[in-house]
Amino acid sequence: MKYDIHGTTLQTLDIHLNPGESVFTESGGMAWMRGNVEMSTNTRGGLLKGLARSLAGESLFLTAYTCQQGSATITFTPEAPGSIIPVTLSAGESRICQKDAFMVAEENITLEVHFRRKLGT
Repeated sequence: MKYDIHGTTLQTLDIHLNPGESVFTESGGMAWMRGNVEMSTNTRGGLLKGLARSLAGESLFLTAYTCQQGSATITFTPEAPGSIIPVTLSAGESRICQKDAFMVAEENITLEVHFRRKLGT
């Protein structure tokens, strides 16, 4: 799997998939695609994880894109102008990001919601 980031303030992300490779995103994250790609939508992690995402203002359902044969390219765009920053995670490593920061990930990534408590209350 390879990717290319294009643009400056209105960036796009092209992900190039080989047969059997998959990525997932929140609903509405994909702009366009080329090649033989199968889309599937689910709560990814069960109904409770989907509801937790929904309560946090994120998507209840996530969409997976899998290249079936040949090669495929899927283009993703962010919800707002800004820079796309690729993050590479090692096994056991995690990140907590602000709301709406997640764009797309490989299938082996676990997406969870964390609620923040205000200090002093």
